[in-house]
Amino acid sequence: MYETINDVPEVVKDFYFEETVNELSGEMLEETYEVEGYDKETFEPTGETETRTRQVPEYLEVTYVRQITQPELKELSDLERLINLNKPQAVLDMFADMVAEGYQWRWFDTYVEYQAKLAKYVEAQEAFEPVTDEEGFVTQFTEVEPIEPIRPIIQTGADVLEPYLRQLFKKSRTKLVNKITVEVNGMVFDGDESAQDRMARAVLVLDEDETTLWVLANNEPVRVSKFQLLTALKLAGQAQTDLWT
Repeated sequence: MYETINDVPEVVKDFYFEETVNELSGEMLEETYEVEGYDKETFEPTGETETRTRQVPEYLEVTYVRQITQPELKELSDLERLINLNKPQAVLDMFADMVAEGYQWRWFDTYVEYQAKLAKYVEAQEAFEPVTDEEGFVTQFTEVEPIEPIRPIIQTGADVLEPYLRQLFKKSRTKLVNKITVEVNGMVFDGDESAQDRMARAVLVLDEDETTLWVLANNEPVRVSKFQLLTALKLAGQAQTDLWT
C-alpha cells in the first residue's frame, strides 16, 4: 500500500514499520569460486587451486512497509468486571493497558475504512463528467466526501484506571481491614469489623470478673476476660482508624 514509511500519513505512522528483506530478483549472476586442483591420471591433489564460474540466483534487498501486529485488546467493560471481582492490581494494570491500546486500534480501523472510502470518492470525482440536458440543466457531482475520523487522545493504562482509583482504594482498604489482627497478653485476636462487633457485644454483657470462651485468630478456643476483650476491641478499632485515615 505504501512504498516507504514517509508515504504513510503522519497520523497513523506509528502503526507501521519498514522491513528490509533479501528476495530473488529472477535473474542469474555469474559467480567465481575456487576448487582444489588434482592430477587427472592419479586423482591426487596437486596443491594448486583452479578458478571456475557458475550461475547463481540474484538476490536484492527489498524494503516493505508493514503494519505492526495488533496486540490483544480489551474493552472498558472487561476492566470494570475485573475491578468488581477484586482482581490483583497487576492484572488490572495489564487490562488497563490493553483498554488504552484498544482506543487507538479501533480508531485506526476506522481510519483505514475512511481511506478506502476517500479513495473511491476521489476516483468517482475524477471520473465524473457533467452532462447538459436539452433544457440546459448541468448534472452535478453529488457524492459526499467522507469525513476523516479524529484520533482520540493517546492514553496510558494509568489514565484509564484514574476514574476508578477511589473505588480501588476502598476495595484495597476493605481487604486490609478484613486482615486486622491484634495481640493481647500473647493471644492474637481477629480484628476485622465483624470481630469488633462480636467483641463489643460481649463486653456489654460481661461482668468485670467474668470470662467467656473465645476463638482466636489461629482458631484456638480460649477463655478471656472482659478487660482482655475490651483491650483487643480498642486495638482493633485503632488499627481500622489508621487504615481509614
